[in-house]
Amino acid sequence: MLYGLCQEDVLRLMQARSNNNYKPEKDSDGAHLSLVVEGGALRGILSCGYAKALYQLGFHGVFDSIYATSSGALNSAYFLTGELDTALSIYYENAVDKRCANIWNYPNILDVDWLLDNWILDKKAFDIKKVLNSPTSLNVPVTDINTGKTHFFNTHAIDAATLGQVLKATSYTPMLCNQKQTIEGKTFNDGLVGAAIPYPEAIKNGASHIVNLLTRPRGYRKSRSKLIGIIENIVLRKYAKNYRKAFKERHDIYDATLERLEQNDDKIPNLTFYPDENDIIKNVETRSEVVKKAGDDSFKKASLHLQKKLDVL
Repeated sequence: MLYGLCQEDVLRLMQARSNNNYKPEKDSDGAHLSLVVEGGALRGILSCGYAKALYQLGFHGVFDSIYATSSGALNSAYFLTGELDTALSIYYENAVDKRCANIWNYPNILDVDWLLDNWILDKKAFDIKKVLNSPTSLNVPVTDINTGKTHFFNTHAIDAATLGQVLKATSYTPMLCNQKQTIEGKTFNDGLVGAAIPYPEAIKNGASHIVNLLTRPRGYRKSRSKLIGIIENIVLRKYAKNYRKAFKERHDIYDATLERLEQNDDKIPNLTFYPDENDIIKNVETRSEVVKKAGDDSFKKASLHLQKKLDVL
């Protein structure tokens, strides 16, 4: 459930900031604490449960920046507003709806636009102004479909309409949907291509301590299937060459990031949450009870393990 280098250092920093009512951008203690949140469609309910544990233990205002991809970015928006029960309910009440997740809806097996337009940006909307005005910046990756390059949007530099577009784009994966967003003159989709776990971006931008919320078990590495490779070639045949190249390299980037984390290559104090093998759910799980249990269990286990560590500080 938890691993990382110098975990106690991260927890002491979090506890001190919580106790002192730390205000990002206003206060300074010589550290920069980042939160990294992995998604993965419905699998994102795991990192949502971890985020709820952090919030309820008083760590909602301790992060200077957040880096989050796909459904992890959606979780992060609700984390900044404290509406995590609403976020969890979206997974097991709305994302499992056949109008959202349905193999017969091909090419939009996962209809991200339906989910965001009807629920995340409407009936169960987070407080978008609160996200944009938060002293904690939310940084969300998307992929340029013409160049294959990853681009990060920062909530301190965009407006409400653009944030909605970014949250859609980062969640589009061409293997599950053909939706795209044109933002500032460029067309984007899937943030997972080059930044499924945006841990390197947090380090690049000066993080001195990091908390990671992952949705794969420790030791996990991507597998390669000839059949999936054939399907990818068919699905991506109309995409630009550079995008296809980046998409094929995404597994190597993902595995390298996990290796970097697990081996503590960067020597940066970090606290990493990850699920056990039996806690994993499918990216497009449509059984509401399975999704709800995964969210409940991730919250309970994270709360228990985190509290145990805090008790011995």
